[in-house]
Amino acid sequence: MALPMARPALAAGVALAVMETLADYGAVQFLSVQTMTTGVVRAWSVYGSTVSAARFALPLLAAAALLLWIERRGRRGRTHEAGNARWRALNVRQLPGGAAWLASAFCLVLVVAGLLMPAGWLLLNALDASPDWPRVLRAGAHSLTLGIVGALVTVALATMLALGTRRLPMAARLASLGYATPGAVMAIGLLAPAGIVWSFMPGAGYGIAIALLIYAYAARLMAAALEPIDAGLTRVTPSMIHAARSLGRNETSSALAVELPVARGAMLTAGLIVFIDVMKELPATLILRPFDFDTLAVMANNYALDERLEQAGMPSILIVLLSLPAVIWLTRKIALSRPGS
Repeated sequence: MALPMARPALAAGVALAVMETLADYGAVQFLSVQTMTTGVVRAWSVYGSTVSAARFALPLLAAAALLLWIERRGRRGRTHEAGNARWRALNVRQLPGGAAWLASAFCLVLVVAGLLMPAGWLLLNALDASPDWPRVLRAGAHSLTLGIVGALVTVALATMLALGTRRLPMAARLASLGYATPGAVMAIGLLAPAGIVWSFMPGAGYGIAIALLIYAYAARLMAAALEPIDAGLTRVTPSMIHAARSLGRNETSSALAVELPVARGAMLTAGLIVFIDVMKELPATLILRPFDFDTLAVMANNYALDERLEQAGMPSILIVLLSLPAVIWLTRKIALSRPGS
C-alpha cells in the first residue's frame, strides 16, 4: 500500500534526478566523460561556434522535455488520496539491536561517503596550498551577490506567477519547463539576443552580462521556487480572500495583506533553495559571466581542469560552508513539518 501511495513523489524524484544528471557539467568534465552538456560548452568555449553549440543543445533540450512529459503523462488521470488525507502522528518503531546497528551504519556510510570523505580530502589538500586569498574572497563575494540577487528576483517572479496562475494555469507549466533545461542550453539560447543588445549598447556589456546571468538563474530555477510558494498559498482559503475584498481591498492589496503573509515561510524556503542552486551553478555562469568575473564554482572548475587540485580545495570548501546554513535550516524545517514530529 505504501509504494502506490508514494508513486507521485517517487516519479517526481526520479524525474528530478534524471534532469539533474542531464544538466551536470562539472563532474563529467573533470572525469573526462563526454556528454551532450560538455559538448555544448566545448563547442562554444573551444571552437567559438554558437551554431555548433546550438546543434548539441537542441537534442539535449528535447530529451529533457521528453522526460518531463513522460513524468507528467504517468500521473495523468490517476488519483492519489494520500495527498488529501489528514495528517496523523507517526508510530515510532524501535529496531532491535542488530537491525539498529545496521540502520545506523547505513546512514553513517552515506554521510561519510557523500560529505565527510570528500570534504576532508579537499581540506587536507587545501592546507598544503597557499590560496590566493584576494581572488578567493572576490569570487566568494561574487557568488554571494549572485546567490542573493538571484534568489530575490526568482522568488519575486515566482510569487507573482503563483498569484496569477488562477487565471493562467498554463503559465506555471510553461515556467516549469525551465527546470528541465540544462544551464548550458539556457546560456547558449541567451547569447543571440545578448549580441543584439550589446550591438546597441556597447558600453554596457558588464551590466548586460550580469542581468543575463540573473535572468538565466530565474528561468532555470523558476520551478524550484514556484512549487513551495504555490504549496504555501494553498493555505489561503477563499473565505480569507472574500473577507479582505468585503473590507474594500482590491486584488493587489488583498494579496499583500493576506496571501503573502501566509506564504512568507514558503517564500523564505524557496529563496534558500534558489540560493543554494545558484551558489553551485557552473555552466550558465561559465558562459554568460563578464570577463574577469569569477565565482567560487568557476574558480574551482578552472583549478581542477588545470590539475591544481590543492588550489581547487578552498573555493570548493567555501561553497559548502556558505550553503551549509541554508541546507541545515531547510532540513530542520522539513523534519519538523512531518506528522508526529
